[in-house]
Amino acid sequence: MAKPVWLKLLGILAFAVLALGLLPTRYLAQAQGFQISPLVLTGQPAPGTNGGRFSTFSFPSINASGAIAFQANISGGSTKSAIFVSSPRGGISPVVLQGQAAPGTGGKEFFGFSEPVLNDNGAVAFRAKIGVEIGNEGVFLFSNGSTSAIAITGQLAPGTGGQRFTGFSVPDLNDSGAVAFQGRLGDSNGIFLFSNGAVAPIALTGQTAPGTNGGRFSDIGAFSLSDSGDIAFAALLNGGSARNGIFLFSNGAIQPIVLQGQAVPGAGGESFAILSNPKLNAGRAVAFTNSVAGGGIFPNLRLTGVFLAIDGTIMPIAQHGRTSTAPISGLLSLSKFNDLAFVGRTTTGPGQSTAGIFLASGARILTVVLEGQAAPGTGGVFSFASAPSIRDGNSIVFVSRISGGSADVGIFLAKRSG
Repeated sequence: MAKPVWLKLLGILAFAVLALGLLPTRYLAQAQGFQISPLVLTGQPAPGTNGGRFSTFSFPSINASGAIAFQANISGGSTKSAIFVSSPRGGISPVVLQGQAAPGTGGKEFFGFSEPVLNDNGAVAFRAKIGVEIGNEGVFLFSNGSTSAIAITGQLAPGTGGQRFTGFSVPDLNDSGAVAFQGRLGDSNGIFLFSNGAVAPIALTGQTAPGTNGGRFSDIGAFSLSDSGDIAFAALLNGGSARNGIFLFSNGAIQPIVLQGQAVPGAGGESFAILSNPKLNAGRAVAFTNSVAGGGIFPNLRLTGVFLAIDGTIMPIAQHGRTSTAPISGLLSLSKFNDLAFVGRTTTGPGQSTAGIFLASGARILTVVLEGQAAPGTGGVFSFASAPSIRDGNSIVFVSRISGGSADVGIFLAKRSG
């Protein structure tokens, strides 16, 4: 559902207050009540694997009903890798298992899986390795109890003049069942969209990049698909007036959201340098990160901040040196209400900081979980929490390493209680 106009304007005002520095720094990271519970832990039995146990987990994905999808590696049992879905009513079930037949591959088997993406209708999109041959992989969709192939390496890539897919990114999935993915095409790549039974190109390297005075896409990277069918993506550029940027595909056209060289709002003359990690929602709000060269050889980068673009206005959410909480990872998750979950560090005392997961909501940055906090159900503490996934602003699922407990790694659900 689209956000009401008055609520969107209220959010813009709140973020503007934060961005202009009208709130004292000490208020920018506030403790907020989150009830945290374990969803699944390493060492626990893995359903459907004939006695296997969970050994590691990928990044989880949550939908509006509270169902959670995740990939896990398995020790013992009849399979070594699988994708599972946890029901909000309790219980974990396998969606697809290593060794099962991979549709569209002529009888080959699934060998391994990426992290999955789950939509509100219970469909799951994922990338999978096929067989033991290096380079064989595909993008797949599980929906209504069956799995289908979206794209397979070696297939012709539509709109590319006869080029064939040589690899894929982790896909994204919306509530209409559309699947977006980055397809590699030898030395080039592009963003493709599967919708209504067909795959079509959205942006390809070599194409003109709008708003860049003649620049062209030279490499297309991270992307995000919204429930309205729009796609935000990051791209490197050749020629023109910018070296990289974040772009939005909407209603059949591409437009720039932010470009390298633009001024960072409220940053005293600093400019955006290396833009990436876009996250898009149905209201066309786009979250993204900015980085600078980290003193080493590119792409050794130093993340400087996370930002939110709404209706042409770019607002800083958390920045190193300007807010008491700053991002340390490009792993972002944006809710349909413009709440933004991210991995960061917050100041806890003079010269001291602690890593954790944080939620930017309105003009506040709320603490969801911190390193050293007790990890429920394990007898240990969180040693590094990462990969938050948020849908409605009140529930965040994340994966964390655990120190000193009965499990090494777990997936946890944080529910907002205040």
